[in-house]
Parts: sequence; structure tokens; C-alpha cells
Amino acid sequence: MRDLLDLIKRIGSKVVSCDAGCTGTSCDPSKGIIPRCLFLEDSSNGSTGAVVVGLNPGSARNHERNFYCKNGCTYSAVDEYWRQHLKDSNSYYVRLRRLAIALGIDGTIWWTELAKCETAPGKKSLPLQALRYCGARFLYRELDVIPADWVIIAVGREAYKALAYLMPARTILGCPHPTGSHGHFNNLFKGDTLVPEAREIVEVCLESKEPVAAWLTNVSSGQR
Repeated sequence: MRDLLDLIKRIGSKVVSCDAGCTGTSCDPSKGIIPRCLFLEDSSNGSTGAVVVGLNPGSARNHERNFYCKNGCTYSAVDEYWRQHLKDSNSYYVRLRRLAIALGIDGTIWWTELAKCETAPGKKSLPLQALRYCGARFLYRELDVIPADWVIIAVGREAYKALAYLMPARTILGCPHPTGSHGHFNNLFKGDTLVPEAREIVEVCLESKEPVAAWLTNVSSGQR
């Protein structure tokens, strides 16, 4: 695990200092707006790991931006802020960790995004070229060093489709965004366990001899 920690620090330092300035992204270190959302959550008690991949970071709040302005726009500052203020309280991480546990993942989680910059103000989504460039520059490298038997959890339809197309040698489980307005993510659960429809999909995928991609669904929610 020490090797993964060293690797993510090295990659994370390159992520935070990226000055590509892709069209449609927001990046201004002087205001604490920087590429981010690459973290390693280490559990020494478990053995089954996973990669959680979102599309790109949401807009950082003023508190987070001020933290980087005060403490430096470095990977260590990004990681520290996540551990202090996001890891155990932000709905995105808390709910996806709940999913990982329900999938039987009891070890390390590598948290990342397809693209590492925020979407520019006034834009609904990142341009395809920004996703292509950032994915090629960073995510591909990440997946090269992460154990091949770790399941990839793709967050949201767009991230799921991209990874399903690009990573045929990896098992990929797609899920609705955990903070989406329609509540489809919560419909995957009954208490702390997955509903039967979602559990069946997981079992088929994890028992397959070939890498597969599948979207987690609860039939009654209307998500197919």
C-alpha cells in the first residue's frame, strides 16, 4: 500500500499543477480554483479494493478555495482538506462509500475523476476535448498502476459509458450520481444492503470469468 500512496502523491502533484487551461474548464490558482479530487482512502483491515471515478469536480466552495490560498495550491493541501472537511461529511463520499461497503469492498478506495478541473461558470458540462485530454493525461496513468482486479465504480451515466468503452479489460459497475435530484441512487438500497435487483447484477459481474460492465439498477425506480 505504501507504493500506491507514493504513486498517488506523485500523480496528484502533477494534477494540481496542471496548467493546460482546457476550454470550458475553470482553473485559477490565485483564487484557489485548482485541479483536484484524487485521493487514496487506505484501509489496513481489508483486502478488496476499488476505484471510484466521477466525471469532474463540482465547484469548490469559498471555504475550500480560501484554504488553498492560505495553505498553498499543492497536492498535500488538497489531500489535507479532503481528510478534514470532505471525507467523512460530504454526501458524495459518504454515500459512495456506503455503496462500496455494500459491494463487499473492505479495503482501499482510490477516488478520482475522469477530468480533474471544475466546469467553467455558465457551462452545463465539460467539452469532450477537455475530458479526452485530461483522461489521457491522468486517469489512464492511474489505472495502469491500480491493481487490475479492483472493480471500477463509475459515477453517473457519462462516466460509466466512457469507462465501459475505454476500459474493456476492467470490470465496471455504473451507478446513479449519489447527490442527483431524482433519488435513483438511494433506491439501490434497502437499509444498508442493496436491493435484490442490484445485488443480482453485482453477483453476475463479480462472478464472471470475463471483465464486464453493468449499470446498477432498481427495477422499481424506473432506471434501466
